[in-house]
Amino acid sequence: MKINDAIDIMIRLNKPVFSIYDIAKIIGKSTAYTSLILSKNNRVERIEKGKYAVKDTDIYRIASNIVFPSYISLQAGLQFYGLIDQNILKFSVVSLKRHRQITIREKFRIEFLSISKNRFFGYVNKDGVYIASIEKLFLDCLYFNQPDFETLIESLRVAIDEKLLDLDMLKIYALKMKSPVIINKLGFILEKNEVNMDSLLKYRYKNYVKINGFGRTGKDEKWRIIYDR
Repeated sequence: MKINDAIDIMIRLNKPVFSIYDIAKIIGKSTAYTSLILSKNNRVERIEKGKYAVKDTDIYRIASNIVFPSYISLQAGLQFYGLIDQNILKFSVVSLKRHRQITIREKFRIEFLSISKNRFFGYVNKDGVYIASIEKLFLDCLYFNQPDFETLIESLRVAIDEKLLDLDMLKIYALKMKSPVIINKLGFILEKNEVNMDSLLKYRYKNYVKINGFGRTGKDEKWRIIYDR
């Protein structure tokens, strides 16, 4: 079988990112030979050692298909859902495995953030893009402390105004994260958007939690938050 036929098979299988081993198995050739002919094929682009993608594939699809299982979250997730209007160059991918950061197309950085198995949930497949649901997206942002809280509060406001957020599911997911610190942060940013979450008060962390990037300094006694610029 010819190399282009093998690439067509990957496209039909909806596998935008594939390994040298995937192609070698299809064409019945050695990995060394396959690597050589893939490097010369103008229909694909090299993602990292041993992995290629069909050229011009959407960056979101590439980023979420390099490591399995994984999904896109944080700022790239906020941008995907239209909750922020920024030119995203860094794509944060949440996975169970550690993986080095890579750069593709000379400008897009893909970082991989590992998380424990019990917190790896709440993602969906949207046309081949594995991405956090909106509810899990906000919890990931709180867990990984990205982006800054001003951006996060404004993004949350957009999600609420456009009725994109399921508050009941958000609460379920928040408790499933089993992190009292996240509860403090979540209650704080929700109340900044006039959403009452008193039902979560008993799950708060007992000490004060410090957050940065809020734009001003102060303290929220109810949710035990100390905030700073």
